[in-house]
Amino acid sequence: MKPIHWAHWDICASLVQATGASLSLPTYPLCPEHSLDECHEHLESLYERVLTERPTQRLLICGDSAGGNLALSLALRRRDAGLSLPERVTLFCPWLDLSMSEPAIQALVPLDPMLQLSTIEEWGRWWAGERALQDPSVSPLYADLEGLPPIDQYLGTHDLLTPDAQRLTRRLREAEVAVNEQLTEGGFHVFMGATFTPEARRVYQRIAGQLSSVSAG
Repeated sequence: MKPIHWAHWDICASLVQATGASLSLPTYPLCPEHSLDECHEHLESLYERVLTERPTQRLLICGDSAGGNLALSLALRRRDAGLSLPERVTLFCPWLDLSMSEPAIQALVPLDPMLQLSTIEEWGRWWAGERALQDPSVSPLYADLEGLPPIDQYLGTHDLLTPDAQRLTRRLREAEVAVNEQLTEGGFHVFMGATFTPEARRVYQRIAGQLSSVSAG
């Protein structure tokens, strides 16, 4: 486990302030000291605990970057197990294909100030362990996506991970899953963590509006 970075506390505070929701923020086992399976088991246990403690509440899951991978993977694992699903899944600049093999990524290498391609390729190998990088349990972009709840994606044009996230949008539509993609011009990786910027504020306003429209419906 590692302490949660201040930027993630700012993201959580902005989500709560914008939506009025209660929020549970997990710390989870990290690689290479821990395995992918340990991490997923930990998150599934927490999800069940929240369900037990708040059985009448609407439940949504949200994650950024590697956490977006985990959020989507959690929904997929629950679907495969025939368990209840969250009402929505919200992804901030998710890391969906750890192989980083999409050719369009190369053009973004000089534009994203947050990510270095060689570094995240190494992290991806750590996370995959003995699995192939394009195994759906490692890279949920390659999973069967049918039967998932609605998914919202918030992306930036200067983020290395955006080409794969846009591939996810296309695959979700092919699977007839409701998906909302919001693309911010000039947005770098997890730009919504710079919560003081107009671009980040617009993300939280859109999330609040989305949830309000769902409630009204």
